[in-house]
Parts: sequence; C-alpha cells; structure tokens
Amino acid sequence: MPRGNVKRENISPSDLTFLFGECHRCFWLKYNLGIARPGFMPLIGPMAAMQERTFEGKSSTELGLRTPGGFVTSRGQTIISGRIKVGKRVTNWYIKGKYDLFLSFMKSKVAVIDCKLTTGDMDQRKLDLYKPQLEAYAFALENPQNGDSLDVIETGLLMWKITSASSSAKQFGPIFQSEPSYLFSDRDPDFFREFIAEVIEVLDGSIPDENENCTFCKYLNKRTGAIHSLGLTG
Repeated sequence: MPRGNVKRENISPSDLTFLFGECHRCFWLKYNLGIARPGFMPLIGPMAAMQERTFEGKSSTELGLRTPGGFVTSRGQTIISGRIKVGKRVTNWYIKGKYDLFLSFMKSKVAVIDCKLTTGDMDQRKLDLYKPQLEAYAFALENPQNGDSLDVIETGLLMWKITSASSSAKQFGPIFQSEPSYLFSDRDPDFFREFIAEVIEVLDGSIPDENENCTFCKYLNKRTGAIHSLGLTG
C-alpha cells in the first residue's frame, strides 16, 4: 500500500493499550491519515502530574517495588526507540513516549513505572491491559535511538484508587481519599516482539474493518446516516 499519506511513524505506548486494543480501524486512521479521535478526560493530565511529583526522590522500597536499591531519578521524560525490526526487516516505525517514573539502580539497571488514577479494581486485569504500554517503554530504553542501552529490570503500575471524598469546615472544597497500590508486571520482551509485529502489520496493511463494538465508529455511522437522510453534506 502506498504510504505517502502517513502523518507519523512514531508509535505512542499509550495508544497500544487503549486505541489499538479498542479499534484497529481508529488506530489505522490516526497513524496513516492523521484522523484522531477527540480528546477526553481533561483532568487526567494535571492530576497525573500532581501524583508523579509526590514520588520524586523516593526509593524503590518506599514505592513497593520488588527490586531494592533504586531511587526515582527522573519523571515525565520523552524516550525514543530505534526503528523497530520485524524478523530481519527494519520497519519505518519506532516508539516515542513519555514515561511517568524512572528509577535508577546500580550498573545501568533501571525500572520504569506508570502511575494511574482509578476508581476500579486493582488486579491482574489492569496489568494485562497496560502490559503493551509498559513493555513499549522498556523496549525504547533497551533499544534507544541515541545513547546507551539500559537494562530494564522491573516495570509496574503505581495505582491510586479514589475511594471517597469528604469536606472540611477549615478547607474550601472536597478532599479526596485514595488507596495506593503497586502492581508488579513481569517483563516479557517476547510478548512485545509478537505484539508490535501485529501492530505494524495492521499499520502497513489496508484500512481494517470497523469494530462493531467501537462506540466512536458507531457515532460516525449514525452521524453520517442522519446527515444523508436530511439531504445534507458534511
């Protein structure tokens, strides 16, 4: 398929968790034609930044990681991988994303942790959902576009589950309470190699069929049908 209309070649780790998992068609449209879904949850970014700041300088033991001896030395930095290989073929695609927390250990060993705010359960299903994203960060650190490769020895999720809200006569506005939890994710580079090969196969192929469970595709179909039924264009 001709690729002259490609708007980008860098794959976002977060898109691997949400967009690719929800609808291959929407994923293909974003990367091949630059047609992206509207943004949502405007509070998540600022709240996540506040969350990440509370972990600055903390040790891996304080955060609940399995590997002792590390400290948070960086947060919110962009990382870029080299071009991704599928088999022996070097593709045009690479990973570009911004991790939440970076912990340094001895001898170039590091951990990369993603911070999450949630109201749902914190269990294995969360790890399964975010595994592609976590492994994408690890891949970029172990296969950087520039600089030395790092040994990612641990990945995981630092979760804040919002449990309740209260008010105080001494403070204007509500106070939210949360239940913290750390979910350890086993490293699985073999999983990521197979997964990213599937992703690239979709990106380099023809536009996928609609996902019948995709709410955004359903909205577009209803919108288009309504406009046509009214004899309008747009």
